[in-house]
Amino acid sequence: MRPLLSRWPKLQSRIQCAEIATLPTPVIPLGNLAGNLWMKCDQLTHPRYGGNKIRKLEFIIPQLKEKNITRVVSLGGIGTNSGTALSMVCHDLGIACRLYLFEQPMSRTVENNYKLMRGYGAELVHVKTPITAGLRFYLDPRRLDPRCYFVFGGCSNAVSVFGFANALLELKAQVDAGECPEPRQIVVATGSCSTLAGLLLGAALIPWNIRIVGIRVAADHYGPVPGCTPGMVTQLMRDALDILAQSYPECRSLPLPTPVLVDDYYGAGYGIPSPASEHALQQANLQGFTLENTYTGKAFAAALDTAARDGGPLLFWNTHAGVEASAS
Repeated sequence: MRPLLSRWPKLQSRIQCAEIATLPTPVIPLGNLAGNLWMKCDQLTHPRYGGNKIRKLEFIIPQLKEKNITRVVSLGGIGTNSGTALSMVCHDLGIACRLYLFEQPMSRTVENNYKLMRGYGAELVHVKTPITAGLRFYLDPRRLDPRCYFVFGGCSNAVSVFGFANALLELKAQVDAGECPEPRQIVVATGSCSTLAGLLLGAALIPWNIRIVGIRVAADHYGPVPGCTPGMVTQLMRDALDILAQSYPECRSLPLPTPVLVDDYYGAGYGIPSPASEHALQQANLQGFTLENTYTGKAFAAALDTAARDGGPLLFWNTHAGVEASAS
């Protein structure tokens, strides 16, 4: 049983976990790069397509089964990690998958993900911009179909937050077991906000006094609509806490931490490489692991700078899928 559900067993009356991920993922030292730097290897969450989305989908899949869902609808860039993971899961479950995809800069990762989504049989609907993708997503003709499940980009919703609340408890167990030192800070890429929301909620629940910093890698607003903002992180935490409080009413008064989002590494836009992210990718390659310029390259650049400036222990949470696999 996942540590979250083991610690709060009555929560199982509200949510379930499919346990498709290979957990716990290891924590390894990167001290030869920058002082007391460590990495949580979530590129290893799944043998076919890893990354942080698998942790979220563990808690979404039971809803798909319970509601007899026949189609899932989501959105993202043409190289979306969440769309790729979602396509794989829907393929395995025999569920149709429709993805509204907006344009983003091409890269090896983007091309690989796009091929995987096609290989897994997802219906790929091309649009120009994130705003257009959002409009098509919310106005989808199946919006009122009870057998159609809509999940926002990044596989982000209240239920998916528990994937990373569980991940934080997993890390705490590794620290307690002596597998890694207790980090002073955690640095993680933040786009659709549920990964950061889950880590912060998990730390509040334990409680664990640890600084968790999100590196903003997506737009803070799409026109007037909020995107990657502290307010969105807080709302996701509150939505997940409401679910937990239905089984544990005492949690309603739990004080939630104020999210910290760093804007300095976003650069010229979503998916656009920066000198800092390119340098981070080179450093990662020298150490034998891969990153990409949309999310993890920018977050790792921040981790390298922070470790050099503040010392450690510092943990970089690697959310990259990390596996170039062929759909089957």
